[in-house]
Amino acid sequence: MVTATYPPWKLPELIEVYTKGNAPDYPPFLHTVHHFVVQDGDYKNYGIYECDDDKIKEGIEAITKRFYRYSLIEGYKYKIEPLLDSKEAMKLLGFI
Repeated sequence: MVTATYPPWKLPELIEVYTKGNAPDYPPFLHTVHHFVVQDGDYKNYGIYECDDDKIKEGIEAITKRFYRYSLIEGYKYKIEPLLDSKEAMKLLGFI
């Protein structure tokens, strides 16, 4: 999951970067599941991505390359958080 925040007055700059069309493509193994946007003072975006377990490192690298260009905009911050399904987490912890 990627969480990104930015001030509302920076939206025109983000749209400009987004519409330039020069973003690195995501590799075929990385799938966008959903994007959500919330305004809570700042804008907050949630991007949910999915890939096979053996491609997690490469997936994070691809997401970083794509989101880095936005981080050059003052006030833009993003965080990549690998998530586990609840059952997967319980298995890793030895509960099931």
